[in-house]
Amino acid sequence: QRTLRSRAPQSHASACRPRASRHRVHAKRAHSKGQTSPSAQPSGPALACVAATPGHGSGTARPPTLRLECPPGAAAMTILPSPRIQLLQRMPIFGAISESALQFLLAQAREVGVAAGDFFFREDDLASSMFVLESGRAVVIKGWQGHDTELHRLRAGDCFGEMALMDLRPRSASVCATEDCRAIEFTATDLLRLFENDPEQFALIQMNIGREVCRRLRATDERLFRATMGSHPSGLETLFLDA
Repeated sequence: QRTLRSRAPQSHASACRPRASRHRVHAKRAHSKGQTSPSAQPSGPALACVAATPGHGSGTARPPTLRLECPPGAAAMTILPSPRIQLLQRMPIFGAISESALQFLLAQAREVGVAAGDFFFREDDLASSMFVLESGRAVVIKGWQGHDTELHRLRAGDCFGEMALMDLRPRSASVCATEDCRAIEFTATDLLRLFENDPEQFALIQMNIGREVCRRLRATDERLFRATMGSHPSGLETLFLDA
């Protein structure tokens, strides 16, 4: 007596298996004839079909998914941060700051272009932002008894105006572009938004700014002492240029 079995509908998984077995048979036949199957030749990353598996307790099969597979020995692809992220990561103020926090700040910041001979800001201007110089050169100038004294020279990768983010006081000096410049401006409002989003990263930036200001203060004190004692060769005119 024959037992009749109901034929279940064929799932995606069972549909994939016969094709895979036929592929292996064709590959073996080609190999026995001294030929190489075109599909067996490594040609870089390939999309592989992952067979569907029935869902737990659902009785339905999941649709097949695609997965990117690299051939053995292929080098893994490394996604590098954007040039702006890399620029900020090299700066002491943004040391140890996560890439996600820097991306958040850059989304709030604005790009500033200043032509040669123009000023980013002038001494005694109201201040609420700092700048990161992306390209060009600039000079820090302070007025004294009707004359301008050059304090420091800036190049790409330098930041300036960061004290305004800590004390919110007027600018203590002017910054003039000696070449066409492009810079990123971060305001106190930008940092406030970072504080609301990630207080730990905000605290690290504030600590880094404090350390950088202390470093500059120590260097300035040393040069001022040497100039006062007569050991600085050029006097006060170039006291801060190498700070």
